[in-house]
Amino acid sequence: TARLALEPIGAIGYHSHRYIIDLGGLITADVWPVLRHGPLFDPPELLAYLRARRADYLVDAVDGPWAGRLLRTEPDSLRLTATVSGPPGCGEIGVYAVTPDQEPK
Repeated sequence: TARLALEPIGAIGYHSHRYIIDLGGLITADVWPVLRHGPLFDPPELLAYLRARRADYLVDAVDGPWAGRLLRTEPDSLRLTATVSGPPGCGEIGVYAVTPDQEPK
């Protein structure tokens, strides 16, 4: 029942039978405003989007464009829960739990 946010969605989307949040915007067009600056996306805006869409996990290359940028600016936003080794020549894929929004103190 986990909701996965990732890009590209291909094999994981097909084989996982999970709810997919497409960060590329092909099947989840409401992400387009977040993507308007391309790789210079606003990390707090992406984090708010992931939480609003109730993403349980962000799947990305370890220190990839989504997770890496989020963790550099919002270090408590994600928690690495698993890594998967790809075929030779490919880096590791990280499965990051999206942390819930913190209640104001």
